[in-house]
Amino acid sequence: ISSLRRFPLDRESSGDTLFAKVFALEAGILNETRDAVDAAAYDRAVDLLSGAKKVLVVGYEPNACVASYAAFFLGVLRANVQSATTLDVRVFNAVQDIGPDSVALVFSFPRYPRRIQTTVEFLKAKGVPVIGITDSVLSPLAPLSDVLFPVPMKFITFIDPLAGAMALVHSLLIGVFLKDAERSRGQVRAFEEFAGKDRYFLRQDVDILGLL
Repeated sequence: ISSLRRFPLDRESSGDTLFAKVFALEAGILNETRDAVDAAAYDRAVDLLSGAKKVLVVGYEPNACVASYAAFFLGVLRANVQSATTLDVRVFNAVQDIGPDSVALVFSFPRYPRRIQTTVEFLKAKGVPVIGITDSVLSPLAPLSDVLFPVPMKFITFIDPLAGAMALVHSLLIGVFLKDAERSRGQVRAFEEFAGKDRYFLRQDVDILGLL
């Protein structure tokens, strides 16, 4: 596929302002993503992210922001989470002891960074299950994914719309939290204790633990 889906700015139903039209685009993608999620695939992904010995979250260039979001919160919920947001020696170190008992959570959206594909091919050669989040079953990431989540993409201009991908990741994180809620609560408490000693956050009086 060489052409991308456009979202025309002259849609009357989107509102009169530019920002309202951008919000309408993201809202539409959110709804399409929700309707495209397969419940069995979701459950399997949650099981893999909860039970794997190690999780490697992969997303380079424009995909790095959603990968970093996923890796941060997943790293609060469980141990042995590493992120690969640029292809360097840290990625080399991260994949040395990875195997079939681990899992990779991979993000790749048009125009599909070549380095992501190279990394995933290496992981597949080592027998690592791949949870792929991409725009289509025709994506180059799709045939390498053991669990695939298509997130439809429409463009106003060259900037990626990421509300659908972020909401999907949010739902996976909630699934991991609830898979073993007691363990998750313990992990969050341990993180809060660490963050408090390090004065990680400016506001020390905000009660995150009250949300558990």
